[in-house]
Amino acid sequence: MSADQGDDQILAAAAARYRLEGFLSVDMVGSSAFKFSTAIAGGTEERDETGSEGWSQAIRKFYVTFHQTFLKKTRIRFGTEERVRLWKALGDELVYRFTVADLDDTAGIVNDFILALHQTRQVVREISRSLDLKACGWVADFPARNMMIDLGGLREADQFLDEMAEGIGGIQDFIGPSMDTGFRLGRFATRRKMVLSVELAALLAESDAQQRLPFCFGYDGREALKGILGGEAYPLIWIDTEDDPRRKTADRREAAMLQMRSEVQAAAVAEFCLGYIDASDWMERPFLRGGGGAFDAVPTSHIDHARRGRALQAHEDRLYAEAAPLAAAAQSDLSVTSLDLIGDMPAPAGRGDGPREDGA
Repeated sequence: MSADQGDDQILAAAAARYRLEGFLSVDMVGSSAFKFSTAIAGGTEERDETGSEGWSQAIRKFYVTFHQTFLKKTRIRFGTEERVRLWKALGDELVYRFTVADLDDTAGIVNDFILALHQTRQVVREISRSLDLKACGWVADFPARNMMIDLGGLREADQFLDEMAEGIGGIQDFIGPSMDTGFRLGRFATRRKMVLSVELAALLAESDAQQRLPFCFGYDGREALKGILGGEAYPLIWIDTEDDPRRKTADRREAAMLQMRSEVQAAAVAEFCLGYIDASDWMERPFLRGGGGAFDAVPTSHIDHARRGRALQAHEDRLYAEAAPLAAAAQSDLSVTSLDLIGDMPAPAGRGDGPREDGA
């Protein structure tokens, strides 16, 4: 095999193993204060037909309404295919995941997520005006830079990745720098601002720039995220999720008064994000199979991961080849029948044939 053929095989293996997962988080704002005011501090307790207190009613309605609304919209979009799954429920937060396949699907899923947020917001605010919802989103690539774990059986990574590609598998957890970044970004989210990782912003902005779905982007400069990018400040890019026309008008007027942009064009966001990723020592462009354009290259880390995997497999094959003759020789030495073993053993003494202790 030539060096070029080997490189082609490594590239093909890296592309085949590459997985890009999207994560969307929706979180209830003001829930802690609401719980204390209704359950502990002697406030007025709202109760539903089951007698539950107001705060538990709000949490339950948030869970049920958002989950059913979001999945219904994605099923309408994709038919019976289950493209979005609930990954975790973390107290007052729901985190969903989906496999990123192309720009159209990704933009559509995020759009459905925002519409579900708008509908659920009205439900929780009917319970209390102190409650609201905020959201964030990010992507993570596997297996080179982040790690998938099946908590149902802690299966091998390769088997797990194959099952992920086939849409099956057990209870999954996802670990790595991209996951840490996503959860760090959540603290900058507000009612209005769905904060995005730079990679997800690049995908959505590229989709928007191609006039697939309209998103209203904003930018708040850079902020340091604890432990992220080696201490470098991270860009805070967001999608406007405000659905109240009066608040929208107030936001625009405030931006005009402060001589700030109330909206950033998608093409500018896409250009900035791609340039920022290319200049970073910590980030790589997402890879979309058959997507072409800005996301058609397999990331270097995944090619290196495939190369290391091939080298490890070759090393194991050599060890096996070297050990095989020794194992065969050892097996030959041990290939003695039980009759041969028995024939070499002294015949047991009969009962009464052996010497007696008294010498008789």
